[in-house]
Amino acid sequence: MHQVNVQSISISQGKRRLLENSSLSVQTGDILTISGVNGCGKSTLMKALFGTHKSDQLKWSLDSKPLGKPSPKNKLIAMLPQDSFLPRDLTPSEIIAMLFKTHENQKPLFSMPYVADYSLKKLSELSHGAARYIEIVVILHLWHPFILLDEPFSLLAPLHKEAIKKLIVEKSKMKGIVIVDHYAEDINEISTNRIWIENGKLFHRKVAEDAE
Repeated sequence: MHQVNVQSISISQGKRRLLENSSLSVQTGDILTISGVNGCGKSTLMKALFGTHKSDQLKWSLDSKPLGKPSPKNKLIAMLPQDSFLPRDLTPSEIIAMLFKTHENQKPLFSMPYVADYSLKKLSELSHGAARYIEIVVILHLWHPFILLDEPFSLLAPLHKEAIKKLIVEKSKMKGIVIVDHYAEDINEISTNRIWIENGKLFHRKVAEDAE
C-alpha cells in the first residue's frame, strides 16, 4: 500500500492563480474524484502532479518520504490526458505488444470487453469513443501505482463506460486513482473520496459524508 501526500501546492495559468497553498492525499484503494466549474484548475492540477505543468510551489511525499520535481519519466504516476496520446497509425494489438512485452502481461488487456474486436484496426480507423476506450484500458493496466484520468468518460458509449467503471474499481485495489470528469453520475457512482475546487481552494469530502 502506498500514499502520496501533497502537503502544499500552488499553481497558476498565465497570470491567474488557480490554487493557493492547497493539500490533498491519495492512497492505494482510493478513487478520488475532482470537480469544479470550468477553468477552476482541475486539469491543470493533474498536469502539475504528472509533471507537464510547472507548479508555483509543491511540497509532497510518497509514504512519508519527500518527493522531488514531478516528471512524466518517473514510474510513480501515469496520466490519461484529455487529448489522444497513442499513435493513431498503429493497431491496439501493436500498441499493446509495444508496451506490454510478455503474453502474460498482454492477456488481461485482450480479455477486456471489445478490445479483441478492435485489435486489428488502426486507431485512426476506430470511432473516437472506441479509440478513447483503448487508451483508458492501456493506461489502467500500466504498472504505475498511481493513475490520473482526465475526462475518461468523454466520448465513451454507454457499454464502454460500464466496462471502464468496473476496471477502475478493480484496479483501485492495487492503485490510487484520481479522476476529473464532467459526468458527475458516472464518477460519483465509483468514487471513494471527492474534492471540489472553488476560489483557489480544495474542499474535501468522503463519500460516507455525502450519504449522511
